[in-house]
Amino acid sequence: TCAVGEVCRLVVSKRHPLFGGGVISYQRDCFPRLQCQESNDCNTNGGNCIRCCDSHLCNGIGLDPTPSSSSSLTPATGPLLQCYDCSQSTKKDCDTHQVEKTCAVGEVCRLVVNKLPQIFGGGVRSFQRDCFPRLRCQETNDCNTNNGGNCIRCCDSSLCNGGSLDPTPPPGIKCYHCSGNRCHRSDIRAGRVPLKTCLASKVCIERKSGRDFSRDCSDKALCSGIIGRYITYSVGECARCCDSDMCNDRRERRACPKYHKYR
Repeated sequence: TCAVGEVCRLVVSKRHPLFGGGVISYQRDCFPRLQCQESNDCNTNGGNCIRCCDSHLCNGIGLDPTPSSSSSLTPATGPLLQCYDCSQSTKKDCDTHQVEKTCAVGEVCRLVVNKLPQIFGGGVRSFQRDCFPRLRCQETNDCNTNNGGNCIRCCDSSLCNGGSLDPTPPPGIKCYHCSGNRCHRSDIRAGRVPLKTCLASKVCIERKSGRDFSRDCSDKALCSGIIGRYITYSVGECARCCDSDMCNDRRERRACPKYHKYR
């Protein structure tokens, strides 16, 4: 039973996306109404998402940990993104039937083109425009391979997923792609580590988490401000981003730089 002047609260704490995201802790409690400030930090660079509500047992199972624009306690501020929304079999049909939709906080515009494998003609199977969570919107170029699949574009300006958006993301830099025991610099020199062509929206990254080491492509937005240097997120966890071909070939570190919490 909460005290007078308290409301129910849900707090979800997440890791930084560079280190895989994921929930660190989940907390439900009573909290003073005037001090309960909703936040969406867990969906940016890690941190806390906080929800406040004022009905009986409202912070239980089923409460979305991501604050929405319709919160009764702390409304979201600032304009929300407008995106086209449609799901059709062709671009022409999508252009004809699309509607404008107001996205939720933390969402961007997305375009998804799904193509058949070349063995079945390689034609477009579906064409989709919608709003999608920013941190889950991963651009791909799979629809232009022989096996078919999705080409996905993400953008963050009003109605940017319309007819003029090229469904084929341009190629970017080449990065080493590996994890686990076959990811050492000696493996790179021996030619055992494959190269991966990243999308133009990506840079290279190398990560250390405990004894594990990995190399891959990563979103430029996640690496903003840390190009060319290691940052330490928690004890034993660090990462380095770089923006030229095959630049994630550094010798694996025995220890991360001195710990400081990165935000």
